[in-house]
Amino acid sequence: MSGFVLNQEKSTAGGPSKTLAEVYGQIQFNFFKFCNPTLDLNFRQTFFAGLAQNGRIRNDGQTTLNWEIISDLKLNVSLYNNFDSSPPVANSRKFDYGYVFGISYTFN
Repeated sequence: MSGFVLNQEKSTAGGPSKTLAEVYGQIQFNFFKFCNPTLDLNFRQTFFAGLAQNGRIRNDGQTTLNWEIISDLKLNVSLYNNFDSSPPVANSRKFDYGYVFGISYTFN
């Protein structure tokens, strides 16, 4: 998908908030397997190119895997990433990533 967005950005270090006009693009893939083992995989990468801030590019992404080990018990793994070529606060990190592990149970 693609389009045009207006985002409002406010720094956690204080200062004025800005409204940003950006071109938006997203790549998304979803995979579901309904027989044993039950799996669902979701992949999403979103890109923003600044129109008012020449050369600024941002990216937000997440990949999540849910695996049903036994009936109603799932193992969850999620990876995320963020990139900003011109962060709002000088000397901030431009790239961030992380992961989350979890176990979930569904009560019927």
